[in-house]
Amino acid sequence: MIRNALFVCIAALGLSAAGCKGDDAKMEQFIGIMEDISKAAKSANGDCGKMADAVGPVVDKNAGAMKDLKTWADGQKNDKAKAEAMMKKYGDRMMKAMDGMGDLAKCATDPKMEAINKKMKDMM
Repeated sequence: MIRNALFVCIAALGLSAAGCKGDDAKMEQFIGIMEDISKAAKSANGDCGKMADAVGPVVDKNAGAMKDLKTWADGQKNDKAKAEAMMKKYGDRMMKAMDGMGDLAKCATDPKMEAINKKMKDMM
C-alpha cells in the first residue's frame, strides 16, 4: 500500500509544468486527499480498528477522484525538469502528507485495514 502511495506521489510529481492551472488543480486535489488520509490515520494513535474506521470513509468519499487522478497521472509524460518544478512547489506538503502513510503500514495486516488497503491499491 505504501509502495502504491509512493508511486502515485512520484507520478504526480512528474507531471506537467507547474504553470499549467489544470495540473496545479489536480496536484492540489491529490495532495488534499493524501492529507486527509494521513490525518485520519494519525487520529487513530496506532489503534488499527480506529484507523480503519477513520480512513475507510475518506477513501470511500474520494474513490472517484482517486481513480481520475490515477488516470491523469498515468497519462503524463515523465520529464525531469517538470518533476523538479512540481517537487519544488509541492514537495514539502507531499512529504508531510506521507507521514501518516507510515501509520497505515503499521496496520497493514489488520483485516479491516487490509480491505481498505486493497481499495486504495485498486485506485492507485
